[in-house]
This record gives sequence, structure tokens and C-alpha cells, in this order.
Amino acid sequence: MLYLVEVPDSIHFLVSHLEEIFEKANTIDVMTGRVEELSIQELLARVDSLEVNVGRIGNYERGDSLSGSVTHIEECVNELDSFQKTLLDMINDMSEDFRATLDVVRNEITDVNMRLNLTM
Repeated sequence: MLYLVEVPDSIHFLVSHLEEIFEKANTIDVMTGRVEELSIQELLARVDSLEVNVGRIGNYERGDSLSGSVTHIEECVNELDSFQKTLLDMINDMSEDFRATLDVVRNEITDVNMRLNLTM
């Protein structure tokens, strides 16, 4: 009889964790969408804007050439691209882990429901 009392508690516990996992998976999906929206073209447009600003300001302080600044900016864009790809890979891995966890929780809920049906 004690087992029958514990089953609804177990189901409630699993369902609440399943809801938390769904929320986290949705958050990951939203973040993935935001990261994917940052295209290389947008970054290059920002670099172009920076080049214009550097051209206006001039290089009075350091005496560097504009091409040195452009090279530095291009290196930063390449680094950002690399970071973006790494972040996407990490988010995709986390998303796969959450989906695997969801499958495990679903199987547990199914198992508990079957046990409950057998005991009734």
C-alpha cells in the first residue's frame, strides 16, 4: 500500500522536472536563434562602420596606419566568427543532452504509469 502512495509523488516529481527541462530546452533554442542571427555579413558591416570612424578620427594618437587598424579589426572579426561557431557547437551539444534527458524522463514516467496500472 505504501508503494501506491509513493507513485503519485514520483509522477508529480518527474513531471515537474520534465517541465523544468522543457523550459531550459526552450531557452537554449531561443539562444541558438539569437546566435545564428549574428551573421558574418553583419560583423563585416560593423567593421566597415568602424573603418569609416577610424578614417574620420585619424590616427593622431598612435601614428599607426589605417591598414594596421583594418588588419586588427579583421582579426577580431575572425576571432568572433570562431567564438560564434564554438558557442553554437556548445549550445547544440547542450540541446542534445537535454533532449536525451527528456527521453529518459518520459521513459521513467511511462514505467511508473505502467507499474501503477499493474497494481490497480
